[in-house]
Amino acid sequence: MVGQQVPWPRPRRSRGQAGPSYFFMELYILKSENFDRYYVGISANAQKRITEHNLGKTKSTKAHRPWKLIYTEQYPDYRLAREREKYLKSYSGAGEKKKIIDKYSEIV
Repeated sequence: MVGQQVPWPRPRRSRGQAGPSYFFMELYILKSENFDRYYVGISANAQKRITEHNLGKTKSTKAHRPWKLIYTEQYPDYRLAREREKYLKSYSGAGEKKKIIDKYSEIV
């Protein structure tokens, strides 16, 4: 797409629609309902992934079930979503993650 501007955010299309389909990745933050724990992850289908977390299919989150979704961000590709996930999980991103958690965990 040299020379063309890509609109942001790109329109989301489902399988049944005509035209190009865009691939979205979602970054999500979960909060444990029974423990003071949070989990940051990415997925192409966040709702399905959260269900898997709550069914105990993920080793790292199994012990702190149930989880509820408190925050999401959408990215046009895996690379950008993964960079953001790694940043929020890093020491340098901890402050921003805390601000997001403080702002959105009380709303949900």
